[in-house]
Amino acid sequence: LVIHCADVPNGRPTTIRELDMWQAERCLKGELRARDEAALRSFNPQWSYVAYHFFIGLLGGWEALRREDEVGSHIAPNKALGAYNSDSLGVVLVGRDKYTLPQWIALRQLIEDIRRRYGDISIDGHCALNSGRTCPGFDVAAWLAGGLQTPPEHVL
Repeated sequence: LVIHCADVPNGRPTTIRELDMWQAERCLKGELRARDEAALRSFNPQWSYVAYHFFIGLLGGWEALRREDEVGSHIAPNKALGAYNSDSLGVVLVGRDKYTLPQWIALRQLIEDIRRRYGDISIDGHCALNSGRTCPGFDVAAWLAGGLQTPPEHVL
């Protein structure tokens, strides 16, 4: 599981539609890969470009954007990582480095749900896989080691 941020100002309401439009622009630049036709027909056809599997907005809860068995497009191709998108899930939090308490609760619940279904999986921040990134704006490894406790310095 890879945790990302939407890289919008903290607390700025952001919709999935906006995220889809931003990612459409990145697809046109060749930075991301659009969803394939079969995937669009089977799940959320309105989101042609979303790179992530899950979205956590300011109000908490999570929304599935892609089926879990659909290959994501949330990690840029990298020789060292190989085909990382083909065997990982991506979750995006609205914000840059501070999140609402409902977002932290939703992220913890999502991870607990995924762990129940998939067992002990690897969980990383995007920045751990791409040194040019700061997302999700907090130290995921420290957060995991701390028992998924909400870090006060990263709460809106």
